[in-house]
Amino acid sequence: MAVVSSSLSLTVVRHGSRIADRKHSFVAWFRLLLLFLREALASIELVLVNMGSPFSSSSSSSSFSSAVRASSSSPPLPPSSSSPPPPSSSSPPPREKYDVFISFRGENTREGFTSFLYEELRHNQIQAYMDDHEFETGDEISPTLMNAIESSKISVVIFSEDYASSTWCLKELVKILECKKSNRQIVLPVFYKIDAFNVRQQTESYAIAFAKHEKHFNHKTVNQWREALVDATHLNGLDSRHFR
Repeated sequence: MAVVSSSLSLTVVRHGSRIADRKHSFVAWFRLLLLFLREALASIELVLVNMGSPFSSSSSSSSFSSAVRASSSSPPLPPSSSSPPPPSSSSPPPREKYDVFISFRGENTREGFTSFLYEELRHNQIQAYMDDHEFETGDEISPTLMNAIESSKISVVIFSEDYASSTWCLKELVKILECKKSNRQIVLPVFYKIDAFNVRQQTESYAIAFAKHEKHFNHKTVNQWREALVDATHLNGLDSRHFR
């Protein structure tokens, strides 16, 4: 029994060490993400207090883009002091319940990057919503999930190899971009172990996913998903190639 117990303990220790090593490998990612999110959230609060209007993402996106191009040791550029224009619609935006909504494909990132990111956000008092599609049923996204997207200040979209294979993820993305237009929600794409080019052009695993979608969904729906992917890749974001 003593030998079995010792062996089990050693296995647990090794497993815990592997998790710690994986989490440590994401440190540079998390530092840059937290830099952007803190900057953006601070700007949102400032605008809401001073103007009572939704936040325009232009200043923080510009600052974040500069941070991506710089080395990890370089100091971040300050956000622009220019005020965003008033919203085109007189109707108020939805009341925000979350700081960050995380859109991701669970099979690729649930046990690694996404779960570690979620923990890091919570540790830094950033209210995050992370939905897991492991138990998704049917074709429609639940009203609860839609409300979570609408009531978030920022959406982080984690593009991975199989992101496009999930129709729920694609529907989330469409909704997120709608909120960007109507509520000026900030959207941050993260390209995790995939090139933004593959997402934009829908090549490789994305081409396979859309070949299947075209057999089960109408042309209008599939085109909407394709356009959403293209639009998302034109936003400032974080690419894994910067941290190899």
